[in-house]
Amino acid sequence: MQILGQNSWIYQKEGWPTFHWDHDLVTPALAQARFEQGHLHAQLLGMGMEIGEAADLQMLEQDCLNTSSIEGINYPPASVRSSLARHLGANLPKAPADDIQIEGLVLMTIDATRNRSQMSAERLCNWHQWLFPMGRVGTYQISIGSWRQPGKGPMQIVSGALGKQKVHYQAPDAEMVPSEMERLLDWINIPKPHLDPVLEAGIAHFWFETIHPFDDGNGRIGRAVMDYILAKDEKSRLRYYSMSRAINSRKQSYYEILERTQQGTLDITKWLVWFLETFNHAILDARQIAKKVIIKAAFWQRHGHHSLNPRQRLMLDKLLSDFEGTLRTSKWAKMCKCSSDTALRDIQQLQALGILQMVGGGRSVRYEVVGLAD
Repeated sequence: MQILGQNSWIYQKEGWPTFHWDHDLVTPALAQARFEQGHLHAQLLGMGMEIGEAADLQMLEQDCLNTSSIEGINYPPASVRSSLARHLGANLPKAPADDIQIEGLVLMTIDATRNRSQMSAERLCNWHQWLFPMGRVGTYQISIGSWRQPGKGPMQIVSGALGKQKVHYQAPDAEMVPSEMERLLDWINIPKPHLDPVLEAGIAHFWFETIHPFDDGNGRIGRAVMDYILAKDEKSRLRYYSMSRAINSRKQSYYEILERTQQGTLDITKWLVWFLETFNHAILDARQIAKKVIIKAAFWQRHGHHSLNPRQRLMLDKLLSDFEGTLRTSKWAKMCKCSSDTALRDIQQLQALGILQMVGGGRSVRYEVVGLAD
């Protein structure tokens, strides 16, 4: 087995964990990120509370889906949305029954972004218990609600076929975890007036991932720690951007920069620049999503008085948010689990109301929401 960077992990460097960085490179990236964040806040000022809560729900959903997807876990969006809506008191149509693991993920996400209490070992261990309610990953039994235990061998990040594995990173021994986590938690909880909270979030996330304190779930919990710090900085109960969504869109470079930094010196300039670029990406993405939320809210203000059946409301909701491809009668029938005749009647009724319009003709005919592209 080849171990990359053996005996030269960052936590073995003299001075750990006193990180430093090149301010000439980090400061411009931070300024740009904060500038775009200001634009997002200005865009959101005109939102009413109802629209703001819709955007908040959508961003929390993106956090849950993407932080799991980064780890190769894909949950049904409707189930995540349903669980979030129930815990936040939002009124949504009936959705599939909630999975106990989805419930735990949602509880952690809400606690990280809503609860401003100090971070503690107990709180992190609660998150771990929520993520792993069955106490196992597949057939593998893990210690839940506690740090890694001695006697299980090294915690390694490995790739490659059996016999040809490469160890990309080896975390501190389990015996070191309690003292390492105590130091990190103390740092998170003390005021840092001269450190921008966005940089604090980036440092805390990297530091947590380097310690890797749990048997599993470190990525999701580490990103929740990041969200906790960013949410405290926002000073708002609503969530308007998703760092996990932005990280997921740059997943390969995310793992690469973590690996390089964990094998490097205490100079974490490249990690912080990458983190700030990703934060900036999250803000720009949120501005686009906010536009969609505003358009959707305006649509229902215009058409909410119409008597529509559940199929029509479902399809219009999808067309206004996350619909993929083009809408044809056959797709309507498939998605609503109804006959083609029923689908055609649904569509024709919406045409008569001036909500849908036909585009094209013959076999290429499709339907679009009137005025959506305006």
